[in-house]
Amino acid sequence: MACESSVVSPNRNPEISRDEMEERLRYYLGITNFVWLEGALNEDITDAHIDGMARFLDSHTILAVARDDFGDLYESISMADYDKIVSARNAAGEPYKIVEFPLTKKKMKGLGYKGSYLNFYVGNKVILMPVYNDVNDSVAAELLARLYPGRRVVKIDVTKLYKYGGMLHCVTQQQPQSPR
Repeated sequence: MACESSVVSPNRNPEISRDEMEERLRYYLGITNFVWLEGALNEDITDAHIDGMARFLDSHTILAVARDDFGDLYESISMADYDKIVSARNAAGEPYKIVEFPLTKKKMKGLGYKGSYLNFYVGNKVILMPVYNDVNDSVAAELLARLYPGRRVVKIDVTKLYKYGGMLHCVTQQQPQSPR
């Protein structure tokens, strides 16, 4: 599951078509089933990474921004992307169960739009969850605690982090090189 805007667009990998990207993903990662969303260009530094919109819990469940909030993700986001999420099928051809997460109730200062709780990090014993000092912080934390039993939900205030591009899931993916 990915957004074309952040994987194959004029801003990202402009020389590669979606079909070519699928071929590479099949070869390198063994992916057999693709769910492509349009996404949104030029509205944030990530060009709409999927991990703020939707992500897999397991092979039968997708966690997604709630339908009522989905249009608040980005100014140019299309509800057709939400429809693609809820109509997606897994590699066995079965429909996914959709678990909806709210966005923040308020637009975040410095972000310009509502914050997503889906950009969390899953560790062996913890879930690192973004929080925004918003009423929906506790709603999302309760959902994560139910979905990941046995892991402690650690809330991390990201109100300064998002200004610099990306969120918890984004910033935990790189392997920094040590200074010499």
